[in-house]
Amino acid sequence: MAISLHYIDDLSVVPRIQEVYRLLGGREDDVSEKMRDMVEHAMLAGHHLARPRALFGFFERIENEPFLRNDEGPIILGICTIGSALEEEVRELTRKNQLALATAVDAVGSEMVESLADALETHICKEAAMQGLSSRPRFSPGYGDWPLDSGQKTIFSLLPAHRVGMSLSDTFLMNPLKSISFAMKLSTSAPTEPRAPKCALCDEGTCPYRR
Repeated sequence: MAISLHYIDDLSVVPRIQEVYRLLGGREDDVSEKMRDMVEHAMLAGHHLARPRALFGFFERIENEPFLRNDEGPIILGICTIGSALEEEVRELTRKNQLALATAVDAVGSEMVESLADALETHICKEAAMQGLSSRPRFSPGYGDWPLDSGQKTIFSLLPAHRVGMSLSDTFLMNPLKSISFAMKLSTSAPTEPRAPKCALCDEGTCPYRR
């Protein structure tokens, strides 16, 4: 059972245009005027259609999920989504054969939900610090050694996902598609300052995956 649950619908979501270009296979400083106009259109559509919502819970411990064992402190489980309106727009644009714009809008949606998850992580770090806790970076089911099936089952069994309009399919995919689930491990060691985005801490400025 959760120690506490927190619902948030006012997190600031600022999609990084350079990341949108990366998802589309380009760079902001090397794109055509046509692509620039299309991405600007897609960004406006994203801001209009996205409905960011998030939910996270503090858990003292989580049974039957060895990957979430934490001897240092509580566990955070979190979910967030930008809703289904944007993916419905992508389907409609595809139906109209506006494939390039559909791809751009989809890329904007992917970046928006990632930006939302980053904002939620920063919010959680601040909440943890106020309780004298430090936090490790978020990690999601299906990445690293955490199996997708057991991870998603655990998160969606312990969080009331319906409160943010989310659900889980039989194949462990989230609905809406532009959603993220994750866990964070907390520690009773000295609280840390909220972390900057991972790429801000890296000196490899020419990395194609830099965000």
